[in-house]
Amino acid sequence: MPIYLIQAGDDGPVKIGFAYDVSSRIRTIQNNHYEPLKLIACYEGEPRDERELHKKFNHLRVIKEWFKFDPAMLECGLVPYTPREAETWHVDLLASIDAYLKATNETQTSFGMRVANDPGLVADIRNGRGVGLKLLRRIEAALTTTERKQIS
Repeated sequence: MPIYLIQAGDDGPVKIGFAYDVSSRIRTIQNNHYEPLKLIACYEGEPRDERELHKKFNHLRVIKEWFKFDPAMLECGLVPYTPREAETWHVDLLASIDAYLKATNETQTSFGMRVANDPGLVADIRNGRGVGLKLLRRIEAALTTTERKQIS
């Protein structure tokens, strides 16, 4: 589950964020940003690691998740991530949800409401939304429960 650092332009601020599909997340942010964005680092981590980086570099905060660049950001002590593994995990989760929706004829909106009280859950995951461990367990439980019902 990658934590990404993207920089606006050649010497602009850096966004420290978290997404399962970093490429998709960068495209989404780029659509709303006037300068070209580039990925400068990507690490394995959890949302708590992202929050720790925000705290560590709080003195450089420009606005929200954007910070003035500091070379220390590139040596933050986290393990570089392997994009293929992270993206495969994300794709596998969506494939499981899609298979479930097809098998049950449930809409993604109703699935999101039932699992997380969030009608946009599945669409947001497709757009790079991070899924914490508790939510992941609820999604897995919903998928597992349905599989048992189909087998019976």
